[in-house]
Amino acid sequence: MLKNITPKDYDKWYRLGIPKVSDNGSWIGYKLDYKKAQDTLIIRQTQGQKRYVFPGGTRCSFIGKDRLSYKDTQNTLQLVDLDTGKSEKLPGFTQITQSENKRYLILYKKQERELIIRNLITGRSNTYDKVYDFKYSKASEMVSIAINRSKGNELNLLHLNNLDHIEHIFTNHPRRIEKIDWNEDGSQLVYMLEAKKGTKDSLDSGILGYYNVKEEKPRFLDLKTAEGFPKEYVLAMDSQLPFRISKNGKRVFFVYKRKTPLMSNDIPEVWKADDPYIYKKMDYQMNWENTNMIGMWDIESNRFIKVTDTKFPKAVINAAHNFALVYNPATYEPYPRANPPIDFYLKNLKTGQMRLLLKGHPNSSKSIFLSPSGNYLVYFKENQWWYYNLKKDRHINLNQKFKIIRKEPLSYNSANKSLPPGWGEGEKTIYMYDEFDLWKVPLGRGKPIRITNGRNKGIRYKLITKPEIEPESKGSLGIYKNNQHLLFYLDTEDKMNYGYAIKKPNEVPKEITFKESYMFRFWQNSSKDGSVFAYLEENNNVPPRVMLYSAKTESLDTVFQGNPHYNQYKHGTSKKVYYTNRYGKKLSGILRYPVDYNKDSLHPMVVYVYETQRQYFHQYKNPGMYNGVGFNAANLVNKGYFVFLPDIEYKIGEPGFSAADCIVSGTKAAINSAAINPNKVALVGHSFGGYETLFTITQTDLFTTAVAGAGIGNYPSEYLYIADKSRLNFAMFEDYQLRMGKPLFEDYQGYLDNSPVYHAKNVSTPLLIWSGKEDFHVNYYQSISFHLALKRMNKKNTLLLYPNETHALSNPKNQKDLSLRIQQWLAYYLMDSSKIDWMSK
Repeated sequence: MLKNITPKDYDKWYRLGIPKVSDNGSWIGYKLDYKKAQDTLIIRQTQGQKRYVFPGGTRCSFIGKDRLSYKDTQNTLQLVDLDTGKSEKLPGFTQITQSENKRYLILYKKQERELIIRNLITGRSNTYDKVYDFKYSKASEMVSIAINRSKGNELNLLHLNNLDHIEHIFTNHPRRIEKIDWNEDGSQLVYMLEAKKGTKDSLDSGILGYYNVKEEKPRFLDLKTAEGFPKEYVLAMDSQLPFRISKNGKRVFFVYKRKTPLMSNDIPEVWKADDPYIYKKMDYQMNWENTNMIGMWDIESNRFIKVTDTKFPKAVINAAHNFALVYNPATYEPYPRANPPIDFYLKNLKTGQMRLLLKGHPNSSKSIFLSPSGNYLVYFKENQWWYYNLKKDRHINLNQKFKIIRKEPLSYNSANKSLPPGWGEGEKTIYMYDEFDLWKVPLGRGKPIRITNGRNKGIRYKLITKPEIEPESKGSLGIYKNNQHLLFYLDTEDKMNYGYAIKKPNEVPKEITFKESYMFRFWQNSSKDGSVFAYLEENNNVPPRVMLYSAKTESLDTVFQGNPHYNQYKHGTSKKVYYTNRYGKKLSGILRYPVDYNKDSLHPMVVYVYETQRQYFHQYKNPGMYNGVGFNAANLVNKGYFVFLPDIEYKIGEPGFSAADCIVSGTKAAINSAAINPNKVALVGHSFGGYETLFTITQTDLFTTAVAGAGIGNYPSEYLYIADKSRLNFAMFEDYQLRMGKPLFEDYQGYLDNSPVYHAKNVSTPLLIWSGKEDFHVNYYQSISFHLALKRMNKKNTLLLYPNETHALSNPKNQKDLSLRIQQWLAYYLMDSSKIDWMSK
């Protein structure tokens, strides 16, 4: 007999982690992540019966075809031979790398500074002590190691095919080696030597080093004496701008910064209206003087060349490392709208010459991309994608190419939603999307070729295979090879059907699965050749399960059903409820039924609001008390509530009114569709949903009670607020989620009309408000001020403020407390339960 899920059962549920597949497709791994109990790591064969369970295992990584590393309960690295099952404990080791030829393991102890290279054929190990950094080159099968000895630092080369010989680049050097990098073919090595830090060395800026393996002679560039290098700067490390050598081995790119940041001593602080940014950012940047700069060492001429400077402080360098796109994000600042335009200049890194490439281009990280060769770029302008040939200085509108097929060019609302996934082989084509399908578009003459055929069925295809030649940086796109397996994620506009498809080389795409289940979209988790891949699938009454597909056998199997105990318990059903807003737009919401639904009895309902929620129809929710907003639909349906998730359609300039309209229309439709008590309905929301909740209860008395977390009560004050202590809020109202479409002073009355506090006198709904006292995303004083407004008018409301919490609660103790208090609040107003002490005090 099926049971109801009670709070005592919550801890049985775990989160099923995204599966990993080994490079050769022979093994799959996944983790069971519990809230309280010990996590479990499971590894099993994809074709076979071998299975390993590692209690407490985390951070697993497949090494080659038959090895696995993971961290155990003591945070100790374990190395497992998956063929034999033999496990080796590696205390102190932090890193394991397998050589490209599969014959060696490179193991490293960071704290002990010990490097071990193990020959997997002979079993012999070579140990190197006092190693504080190393870099392995797959192309040349060499390892460079930085060592600190009593007499100084040394940089050595180890040849994996002859470990008895150590090649010394230099020894007994007084400077520490900060960073090492190989070129693409492993024939050249570059490194950074730190600047001296003593008072006598205030002019020192650090040294760059270069070593050609064939020449066996190091070269150096001392930045202290390098012509053109600013004396007040020093070598620096920056994860966003990595130290690297060009593919041809002729240029070295590095980051440098001011030795001592400039500081403002303004008392009082001087905030100027025409400053590009607010005072805090202006004070930190000091007109870009404190920004990390990019420099280049031209090895052949032994020259230092500035890539960026205070006039053009940002750059995207092409993969050929001969050109850079440089720009200044503040050119058009102060700019109140989102993504202020910028001017892109093309800089020749050999000559230093610059020319304007794009003027007034939208400032978005996803609106301009370089090709891997560095010869081309694509950019998004006026709702269309363009292609630019650097050598020929030619701009071509790619969307216009579709005019041959569609009789009109493609047009997109945003770069983000239409982002090309990558280039074709040889960079002669580029892959692009229309509303449904993927196309291969020639850069020269010729028609676009449709790769998928989703339009006829209303199915949207999105490529999830990573390019075989991956991009070097965020500012470039990778290359898809013609012989790659291409995997696609499929869905529909109504979010009722999901699936996957595969395209084998020289074949048309074939659906693997497509049905009414939710399948989470993530970058392909597959074998190296893409022939084996895994994903998670779930339904609203069946927890996630691991699915495995093999292109070789064309088989799709369930590898593991997560939380298998689910079938011992009752699960409510879900259905779509349809309604229209005041403009006649047909909308839908998700109605989740209580597990003990009786059509002859009336049940209470909780309405949870936040923009569009249709995507949650098939999603399973683990019961539990630990989440950042205190709301869990699984808990509620097991306690006898309906839960309704309406979709909301907005009219710009009327976010509050359009939300209230949809919420009320949807709620009434839900009440009429099932045995729901119209006098026992609650409204709940967080963040923008918190705002929607506050506003809606000023417009209707439909709801018995309401709960609003971290919501905006006053639009004008939030418009003039510095969000997250660093960001002007103008664009959020004018261009984004808060949907006013105009500046405050062009529609002040509109901002007031859409402010819950402006209508607070209409509130008759008992209200629970909550916020974190460190919430600077939505100013927590918004919650306080709405509470005070109702307090002044003697209207029922309670405010919960959690110290040391931000926009959503992160402390498990507070998460449980909030969940419990919301449940108690709802039980009192909707279930006629007794009032709890904290509600009465």
